[in-house]
Amino acid sequence: MAGKRQHHIPKLLLRGFSSKIHRGANFTWYFRKDSTPCEISINDLALSRKFYGDPGPDTLDDLITKEESRYALAIKRVRENYSIFEEDIPIISEFILNLICRTKYIRAGMLSATGTIIEIANSVLSKKESIEPVVERELKKHFPLAPAREFAKIKSQAMQELFPVAQVQSHNLFTLLRNNNTINISKAHNKAMLEILSKEEPVARKKRYSDLKWTVIRSDSIQFILGDIGVIEMDQRSGEFYPPIINKADDFVIFLPISNRAIVVGARSSQKVLPSGNIINKSIAMLSLEYFISANSSEIENELLAHLGEKASFWWQEIVANIKFDDFPGRKL
Repeated sequence: MAGKRQHHIPKLLLRGFSSKIHRGANFTWYFRKDSTPCEISINDLALSRKFYGDPGPDTLDDLITKEESRYALAIKRVRENYSIFEEDIPIISEFILNLICRTKYIRAGMLSATGTIIEIANSVLSKKESIEPVVERELKKHFPLAPAREFAKIKSQAMQELFPVAQVQSHNLFTLLRNNNTINISKAHNKAMLEILSKEEPVARKKRYSDLKWTVIRSDSIQFILGDIGVIEMDQRSGEFYPPIINKADDFVIFLPISNRAIVVGARSSQKVLPSGNIINKSIAMLSLEYFISANSSEIENELLAHLGEKASFWWQEIVANIKFDDFPGRKL
């Protein structure tokens, strides 16, 4: 990955979904919203220019690239043997954590969530009924003994003078936030990734995955797809699928397709009840944001394309819906 063209889903994973090899390059079928499926080189897939920042020694891009050589060997062994050697379990669980945190999928969700908060907050704070309680609260601090009629006059005068200024300042503030949102989220995402890769002690999520019991599902009848979400998680009790970034359930199962014929599964118990391959594929399509890839292009994949993105935004919309302004009781974003 080292360089300016940086893959947010590593080629070591994309190779498992190759449809053909042409002139030394691996190709895969690319299914994207509102587009005709096509075969493209994995060299041109799941990448952005300087997604992790500038390349070079000791940068985030450099750290990720160095780790990928270990991951590639472990994934290769799993694909060849359809099982996970004990010594590879820490590497596989670490790779899954890396993948969950590094993708464009999580950054896009953060951008959408913060963008929505900015727009709704701007709408709320531009209304007189939102500003008035704050002004009244502050005035009471300075005029605690003022008679009600006198206080009403003071508040009315203050609102006449302050509200137009507040509107202008609010507009300027939210314009600045809106314009800098992409830059700020990218920096925050990269900083979090750097902390995860640099810490010697395992983070809580890493321990959460390393304690799981890992197996491999092999299928000769169903071809697995890989979505831009990468890893998906399922609540063992309800059977609901969701992005693993939200840590929704205690009794959960992790799924990572590593090829069109194999999927890595992590669960707390070996006595797990697993869904069918068709349900896994449909859940991958529904949770993916923009695309999924496959080694095959058939009626099955085109049916999955119809479900692409149906549940991609529910995780951050649920979070945003529960955010409140402390200064504006009862007002949800």
